[in-house]
Amino acid sequence: MIEKITELLVHYSVPPSIASPAGYVLALGCVVLVSFVVDFLTRRVLLRLIAALAKRSKTTFDDAVISNKVPEKFAHIAPAIVFYLSKTAPRTNLTPQNSLHFSLRMCRTLL
Repeated sequence: MIEKITELLVHYSVPPSIASPAGYVLALGCVVLVSFVVDFLTRRVLLRLIAALAKRSKTTFDDAVISNKVPEKFAHIAPAIVFYLSKTAPRTNLTPQNSLHFSLRMCRTLL
């Protein structure tokens, strides 16, 4: 990703000595932006869905989990996964199936 951004900057007449560091900064900015979007979606959509499901159930265990804010703490894992995958993506053959496998393995480890 960094190489493509650097090539694009050089194509638009940015000197290579500036394009290389700027490529790193822009790539990091993209990863941070995607992480914020993932964090927002996780907290706004997924946490509300989990809370609604917990209210509908008859068990008290899920109510205790919600009252102790466990899903909110687990929601912070999603942006961390984005950072991890962005770090490993250029070096590995990262496909959606591999990233899903990694996410499931990470969840099993944390639980």
